[in-house]
Amino acid sequence: MYRPDLHLGTLRGPLPRSPLHVLRTYLAVTSLLYAIGVALTLFPVDDSATLSDPTGGLVAVVLGLTALGWLSVRPQRPLPAVIAACVATPAVMAFHELISAEFLCMVAAMFLAMYLRATLPRRRAWAFIGLLTLGCVVALAVAPAPKYLSTYIVVAVAIPAAAESFGLLTRTLLTAVCTDPLTGVFNRAGWELATTGLLDGRRSAAAVTVISLDIDDVATIYGTQGREAGDRQLAHHARTCVGLLPADTAMARVGDSEFAICLVHDDGGPPGQAATLIAELRRQLPSTSLGAATAPAPAANITALHAQAASRLASVRRDRARRSDQPDPQ
Repeated sequence: MYRPDLHLGTLRGPLPRSPLHVLRTYLAVTSLLYAIGVALTLFPVDDSATLSDPTGGLVAVVLGLTALGWLSVRPQRPLPAVIAACVATPAVMAFHELISAEFLCMVAAMFLAMYLRATLPRRRAWAFIGLLTLGCVVALAVAPAPKYLSTYIVVAVAIPAAAESFGLLTRTLLTAVCTDPLTGVFNRAGWELATTGLLDGRRSAAAVTVISLDIDDVATIYGTQGREAGDRQLAHHARTCVGLLPADTAMARVGDSEFAICLVHDDGGPPGQAATLIAELRRQLPSTSLGAATAPAPAANITALHAQAASRLASVRRDRARRSDQPDPQ
């Protein structure tokens, strides 16, 4: 099943709102440009205009609008919109009579390839980029526009080259901005983006649980065994947490030894999936304290839920401290 994860190291969560916004913008702009092209084909501004078959442009506009509609309803599953974007440009190229128009479409394909390389896992990105490039080359071959061997070479090289250069650079910057370098999970900036993406377009039946988790003994480890041992402990706990997280979950390091987990679940009544995750965290990470807060997804405020969870975490730690201070009964 396709999940729109970033898959950067141990980074977990949906595509942040910014990349989805980029995809929406790309679809809106290209659909508008293709619609203008169709209009100019059907109603040329002068007698010297070279007419083309508008079929490809009409197909691309329908695909673009359909993809935008899909993203407005199912932003958590952008795969159909990505496929529509990959099909739209070759559809237009297959009917062009001007080679200059083919190169303009190639620019659109280059931008899409950069987006794919920046936001999808490497193998999946290159699968889409390969299909997009192949589609453009085949469309160029069947198009009535005059072309030469060099034209095919330019199209076949430019699209993957744009993806690997600018797309990889964008992905690297996104990773640096959104990731905690020690643990590989989201940092605070990534947490804001990922949790916003988690809630985008959620059904009213969905619930959101935020868990605030703190490693109890990490300060002692830093003080007695040194920074390297403390860092290893933090990274180990982060990896263990990531291994327990189900789909539709974001995790971030929000303090020195504090982590936050946001889980969207569709359980009716008591949040069974969240309760299962909390029980498993307690079982596999006994040296941690945690608090949790839950609210319906449409009304959920992640900041408020995190504050509630952190407050309950503080209460848990205070109760534990009071119990440890009480003398043993004789």
